[in-house]
Amino acid sequence: IPGGHELRMAPLREELVAAARPVMWPLIGVSLLLLVIACATAAGFALTRASRRMESLSIRAAMGAGQGRLARQLLTESALLGLVGGFVGVGIAVVGSDLLATFAERFTSRAQEIRVDGVVLAFAALTSVFSGIAFGVAPVTLTTRVTRGLGRAGTGTSGRWTRRVQHALVGMQVAVAVAVVTGAGLLLRSFWEADSLAIGIDTGHVISARFAGGSDRYPTGLEMNELLERVRGDLAEDSRFLSTARVPFAPLAEPHVHRDGYWVQGNDGEWRAAVGDARGLDPEYFQILGIEPVAGRLPTAEDGPQAPRVAVVNRTFFDRYLDGVAGIGALMRGCDPERPCGPEVRVVGVVEDVRVNGAEFAVEPEIFLPLEQTNWVTNVL
Repeated sequence: IPGGHELRMAPLREELVAAARPVMWPLIGVSLLLLVIACATAAGFALTRASRRMESLSIRAAMGAGQGRLARQLLTESALLGLVGGFVGVGIAVVGSDLLATFAERFTSRAQEIRVDGVVLAFAALTSVFSGIAFGVAPVTLTTRVTRGLGRAGTGTSGRWTRRVQHALVGMQVAVAVAVVTGAGLLLRSFWEADSLAIGIDTGHVISARFAGGSDRYPTGLEMNELLERVRGDLAEDSRFLSTARVPFAPLAEPHVHRDGYWVQGNDGEWRAAVGDARGLDPEYFQILGIEPVAGRLPTAEDGPQAPRVAVVNRTFFDRYLDGVAGIGALMRGCDPERPCGPEVRVVGVVEDVRVNGAEFAVEPEIFLPLEQTNWVTNVL
């Protein structure tokens, strides 16, 4: 659209379940693999049972029972067994639906819609019948040999064929089980690595709140900033809150990457281009999230509107643009083709990299500016 902006439109339903889909699809895949293992196991048992009934099947064939009638009997038994298994599965689903909904709440707001209804019952019935027929195919093939050879169906040729089918079923079970165990091992490894990956902040005691602007009472960004400052004052009198800070967005709430153009003055006096995600926030932000400086100092309440402008950068920004070129005390100014050059700010500190967008996102060069020294608007506390 005009102005160099990009407009992305998506159905509301897709937005509501977007975070849950990557989690639910693997669970569905594992469920299908377990169903395959169960069908293979049941097919092996059914084949063994059918081989022991060869004599009775041969007698029925000798009395005129055709191959189709014998096959229908075996498939009916398998389908009924599948329905019994489906009934047990539905019972487990009814008991565990609340647990699944609780698990899914962290990924989608539609988690409470998870329930066992008519659609689920119909799907369970169809899956049960299909599974019963699937594992009933193996014993049905014995009826061909019965109707062809009658009493000879239980001889060595049929026995060898039965063993081959059983071995094939066992091999399929082992293959699928190995795939499931391998996938589970990789999943556990991913969980272990994700749990051991430090994001650089402590969020266990942090609460965030987003204030919606644009109303008649708070129509401008300046009034929104003043509102948040009044809320901070009220919370400061509440002993349940240790500290508060205005921030541009809540850490880990949603991916947020905005690259601003800057110029950095080196020790030789030359200005060099740099790119970083600049954020205006209150100095208490670092204390709340447990972020300590690795060099220099952090912003303080004394870095107000009348004080010299200062900035703190993360390690990635320092290593990429300042290390060996300027270091602590370097001058910076925001300047890119979309806006005029801003006032100069001095780098007074460096903090360790923080994965505020989540462990799955790479760390970007970041610049932290005291909110009181900017004219930026924020609506998150």
